Amino acid sequence: MPERVWTVGEALDWTAEYFEKKDVSEPRRSAEWLLSASTGLSRVELYAYRPRPLSADERARLRDAVARRAAGEPLQHVTGEVPFRHLILHVRPGVFIPRPETEVLVDVGLEHLDRLLSEGIREPIALDLCTGSGAVACAVASEREGVRVWASDVSEDAVTVACDNVM
Repeated sequence: MPERVWTVGEALDWTAEYFEKKDVSEPRRSAEWLLSASTGLSRVELYAYRPRPLSADERARLRDAVARRAAGEPLQHVTGEVPFRHLILHVRPGVFIPRPETEVLVDVGLEHLDRLLSEGIREPIALDLCTGSGAVACAVASEREGVRVWASDVSEDAVTVACDNVM
């Protein structure tokens, strides 16, 4: 018997309901992110293309992602990425996921760097110790020209992920 053909809309609705039953936090948003990652469609396109059938590869990717998320794996580790400020950063198990509060740290650091630059300090250095995914270092480097950014971590996994995010 051939496998049932699922549409984007059916997969989205089923996944959100399944996550709700499994007590996954933010079930609809999690379903949107995973379906988006599985299909390459933006979250808006998921609704615009609700009748579009999923390919066999898309269904397989979604099944794997849903199982991982339902088992408690963080959404960001399942998708392998996290939005941070205006960046999309790579993340993976073993490396902390940047928290929203970390953006406040970047704001404070940028204000301090702006003061230094306005005082005529040329090429101030920003040091990001325990960089993890490199979120702070990447944000500062991308938002302020003329600032040299150094990042360091004792974890080889973190250094690898941070280097991926710099590229």
